[in-house]
Amino acid sequence: HRVRTLQQQYPQLLPQSALRDSFTALPSDVVAVDNGRLVSLICQHLGTPWLVVAGFPCQDLSAAGPSRGLAAARTQLLYQLVRIIGTLQQCSVDVAYVIENVAFQHHIKPQIAQHDFQQVCSMIGTPVELDAAAFGSLAHRLRNYWTNLQSSRRIQAAAALVSRPPGRNVQQVLSSSRIHMPVARADQAPFYTANQPGLLRSAWPTLMSRPGSYAFRPGQPGSILDISNAASPLWTEPSAAEREQAMGYSVGTTQAVGVTEQQRCQLLGQAIDA
Repeated sequence: HRVRTLQQQYPQLLPQSALRDSFTALPSDVVAVDNGRLVSLICQHLGTPWLVVAGFPCQDLSAAGPSRGLAAARTQLLYQLVRIIGTLQQCSVDVAYVIENVAFQHHIKPQIAQHDFQQVCSMIGTPVELDAAAFGSLAHRLRNYWTNLQSSRRIQAAAALVSRPPGRNVQQVLSSSRIHMPVARADQAPFYTANQPGLLRSAWPTLMSRPGSYAFRPGQPGSILDISNAASPLWTEPSAAEREQAMGYSVGTTQAVGVTEQQRCQLLGQAIDA
C-alpha cells in the first residue's frame, strides 16, 4: 500500500522498474537471508551498488522497554544485519548503509549505556545523534544513525547548524476542540530544546507504538483534552492522522482497508520521521 501510494505521488522518481523485485528478491525475515542466496543475488546484479537501510529492534536498549541489553534475543538481529553487510563487502560490492536505533548511550544502566554502546560502535562505527524535533517534527524522536556514506563527525557538525522552522506547534494538527497540554518546563538535553514554558507546545514526547505510555497518560505532556462534548471532556492521545502530520507524513499515509486506528498508531510509533 505504501509503495503504491509513493509511486502515485512520485511516478518519475519511483518507476515500475525500481519495484520489480520488491519484497520478492529476498525473504522478509532477515534471519532467512542466508549467505548463499545473497551471493546468488549479487551475481545476478554484478556492478550494481547496494544500499542497506535498517533498524534493529530497540526494545531491550530503550529505557521505555524491558532493558535487557544487547544480549537479549530480539537485539541479536543486529548480528544478522552485520553479517549481511559483511557478506556484501566480502564480495567486493559497493555497499552503503544507514542503520537506526535509539540513543541508548543515555540509558540509565551502565551496562547498556557504556558496554553495549561501545560494542555496537565497534561493529558499525560511531553514530550521528539526531532529534527529529530539531528538523521541524512535532514530536521528539532522539535516535542514533550509523552510516558509511560520510564521516559521522561531519554529519553531526552539519546537523548542529540546523535551525528548527519557526512557528511549528502541535496545535496546528489539532482541531479547536482538542487541546494540548501547556509546557511546564523547557526540554532537557539530550533532547532538542523545542518547548519553552509560556509558549505553545512545539513538540510532543516521542510517539510510542503502544497506547498508554507514561508521557501520554491524562495530564502528561503528550496527552490531549478533547472537549468536543463540553459536558464530558475526554483525555486522549494524538490520533493516527495527527501523528502522521506531526511526523511529516500526509494524512492517510497509514490508512488502508483492514488497518485499525490502533494499528496505524503502532506503525507510526515504529516509523522514522518523513
